[in-house]
Amino acid sequence: MDAVEIIEGDLVDQIDQRIIELGNDYDFSELKLNDKELLRRMAALTIRLESGEKELEKGIRAKEFDSNEALKEEQRLGLMRRDLVLIQESLGMSRAKRVEKLENNPLAIFIDIKARAKRFLYERFCHIFCPSCHQLIAEIHFSWPEEKSSLTITCGRCKTKTTLTGKEMLKNESENPYK
Repeated sequence: MDAVEIIEGDLVDQIDQRIIELGNDYDFSELKLNDKELLRRMAALTIRLESGEKELEKGIRAKEFDSNEALKEEQRLGLMRRDLVLIQESLGMSRAKRVEKLENNPLAIFIDIKARAKRFLYERFCHIFCPSCHQLIAEIHFSWPEEKSSLTITCGRCKTKTTLTGKEMLKNESENPYK
């Protein structure tokens, strides 16, 4: 294997990693084949732009470039930035879309609130299992259980009646597997 193949393989891995990072912010599930190729081109362009900027900075610090060479390199990087912006616009990728997707979308906010409420409720359930067949027979949420009160539940499978006091229900609540 020669050095060019290693560099190309490394670049492919970097492109794939960049696409995964972008996938955390944007939904790429509905992209067509040509859009996916454009996305790969954008990821490669971003990687080349970042390395070009690092090399330009390093070259300027080491005084390897004269002002004309530095200006030409800066113009080349500027064209790459412009192309990157054009690709992002073509794919509909912008901060406004990302913010809209996460923050301003009422459906996303509702789904998030619903999931948090469900998790909150499951953490506070008292799970009651049948003592003979060990089937879950009740999930109860109570605000103020009194130690003197009692609850009788009949198992739907084996018809065993279970009576629990408020103190036992508090103990069951503390043993909740979802906490």
